Amino acid sequence: MTTEEKKEQQRLAKNAYMKEYTKRNKAKKEAYDKMYREQNKETIAAKRKEYYSDNKEAILARDKAYCLKNRDKKLAYYAEYNSKSENKARRRQIILDEQGGLTAVYYLKEEHYVGVTKNLRLRMNEHRSGSNRHVEDVEVLGMFETREEGLAFEAKLHSMGYNGANIKNLTK
Repeated sequence: MTTEEKKEQQRLAKNAYMKEYTKRNKAKKEAYDKMYREQNKETIAAKRKEYYSDNKEAILARDKAYCLKNRDKKLAYYAEYNSKSENKARRRQIILDEQGGLTAVYYLKEEHYVGVTKNLRLRMNEHRSGSNRHVEDVEVLGMFETREEGLAFEAKLHSMGYNGANIKNLTK
């Protein structure tokens, strides 16, 4: 056996030993790591925050490059996920469960705007992105069992001078 073959055999033996050692001590290492993280929670958080602030531009550039590189893969995944009927039903159920299936009448103070929705979170996102409304100080004025009750309350508020008459609501 040549010297090169002996070195290769020793390397393989060492790798096999390290794999076995790692496997045997995996639970012990995980327990130690968990304990360490618990004891040093504040220090770890401070170091992460410092690292992020020092490397913010590089991190954002890396994330942007990753998103651009994997855009098609991500879009294909979402298209497949959204096409499955059980996922559509689940999303609908989540929307209804957020408010218990109730219709909310809400008021945007800064806009003097009143509206009706089944999903307040989604509606606020629409206001923020679509019409650029100020939604930080939203107030729920009432929760109603049916959409018709909510629309009637909204119409009453509109007749009192509040903004937000929505033609779509009249047809639903």
